[in-house]
Amino acid sequence: MDNPLTLDARMDSPLDLDVRMDRKTYRDFMVFDSVIRIGSWRRPLLFALIFTGLAAVSFAASLTGRQGALLGAALLLVGLGPALYFFFRIYSQINQRAEKLGLKDGKSRLAYRLVFDEDPRALLVRAPGKEELAFPWADMMGAWRRKEAVYLYVKPGTAYLVPKAQAAAGLDAYWAFLKGRLPPEKMHSQ
Repeated sequence: MDNPLTLDARMDSPLDLDVRMDRKTYRDFMVFDSVIRIGSWRRPLLFALIFTGLAAVSFAASLTGRQGALLGAALLLVGLGPALYFFFRIYSQINQRAEKLGLKDGKSRLAYRLVFDEDPRALLVRAPGKEELAFPWADMMGAWRRKEAVYLYVKPGTAYLVPKAQAAAGLDAYWAFLKGRLPPEKMHSQ
């Protein structure tokens, strides 16, 4: 069977995966990496909740005849403004990066090939026009499983994706394989 996406002529394993990057896959990963995994959403949300609570108290006071509606509106604006700006800025930066990478809606490009079991000691990554990389399983930062993909962090700031839509063997097969290579404390299911 000829596969035009295959980067080399070596024997394919059922887990070998040619990962094609598109805008949605990239965006999902970047939201996970920059907001969810590191928890950067917590502070803006906590800030918004505190000020929204204070605004609610102020609005409740204004219903009893005391002044407070204007203060409530100001508190609500102060609470929601920075939080909304934080999330807008993150979304905007992700879209700008996707544009720079040439990931336009509806188009995808071959990003890399993940070879899981050719070398029992390491994950091999083959990218078009680049030297093959090997990441020892023992040195991996961890794997995160999400509904749409498995994100395999080989080191801080470097991750490889196994998108569900592209995983012919299914995410369960990759997750089971990774469980056999990584200690439980490096396996994160969300």
